[in-house]
Amino acid sequence: MRAAPLFLLGLTSLGACGDKELDDTGLDGALVTAVWLEEASYEWEYFNHRVSHLTFLAQEGGVSVAVVGGTSTTGVNPELPEGCDPDTCEEFPFKDSALVDLRWARLETEEAAVGTGSIEILADAAGYTDTLELVLEGSAGGGSNTAAVLQGFTLDTDHPLSGGEACYDPALGWHLQTLSIELGEPELSDAGTLLVDVSVAVSAGASVEEVRECVDAVTDQAQIPVTVHVLGLATAADVESETVEHGMVYEYEDEEGELAEQPDPDLGDRPLGLDQALVGWSALSFAFHVDDPDDRGAYIRRLSVAHDVEDGWASGHANNYSPPTQLSGFDYAFEGRLTGVDLGGTVERGDFSDTLPAELDEQGDPVVTIAPLQ
Repeated sequence: MRAAPLFLLGLTSLGACGDKELDDTGLDGALVTAVWLEEASYEWEYFNHRVSHLTFLAQEGGVSVAVVGGTSTTGVNPELPEGCDPDTCEEFPFKDSALVDLRWARLETEEAAVGTGSIEILADAAGYTDTLELVLEGSAGGGSNTAAVLQGFTLDTDHPLSGGEACYDPALGWHLQTLSIELGEPELSDAGTLLVDVSVAVSAGASVEEVRECVDAVTDQAQIPVTVHVLGLATAADVESETVEHGMVYEYEDEEGELAEQPDPDLGDRPLGLDQALVGWSALSFAFHVDDPDDRGAYIRRLSVAHDVEDGWASGHANNYSPPTQLSGFDYAFEGRLTGVDLGGTVERGDFSDTLPAELDEQGDPVVTIAPLQ
């Protein structure tokens, strides 16, 4: 794997990849199925929290969802290693539940060759890129236009620190500063497979709390595995890409000295111009507490990435609104890229929406909820 900066493309028409063409598979007219993610959102029922595990995935077999935010969501009281000061490594066991929304889309088409796959990348603040190879099924109709969009992702902080053992257990979660996932422009290989560069960067910031000094001491050592699930295709149809970019700044207190509200953005200010049959996320990037002088990371109450082709909007959004546990104001910057493919076929959409407790199994692993596409 190689370190690489993340970047986002502007509104672009994507043409053929070099001079390569997908060989005729003999499946002209074969009906193939594509499933992709349109929304991944959660909001904690009671308070804001760190992030220790996120799973949002939509594929032909169904949806998978899990959200965990450390001991203050699972109620588990961890054991502190010998020699560590409990006054600076404090945890607050509590049980919380997340209101989750996962919207998906499913397209049956004869106008593309389709492949799916996943890749795990051990991410840090610098970012890493690796290449995913997808085996295609169906026919591209002689075309060599390509596209790749997200089916979902899993993030789990249960991974050793780069500097070795410390008083803080990273499985308890991080205060995120950045979270970025980007799919490069796919290329057809000589073997007829699709090669997609996948870039991921994740970084943690400080809690800025005396009772959690042991967390802040090792934020620069965070290494976080992220598994990215990808839908790729080759087609003769037109492919376009559109960038969305926005953010919000919420003050800590209002003019009366009370905790300031954090209203949702007006989606009319976050337009989406793509209206093809297949429109999915090919890049998303959050930065929290941008330019904070204390190098603060985020306690997150709500996190959302979503788009709606019919209503014409696309949005990445977050907040930390949490009376009485909120410690600061909040700001974020979001950059995303959506890719649209002008395919024929039948599109159906569905939504998994539920309130899920943050649970761990007997081995201490997050409990993932699995449900059929419906």
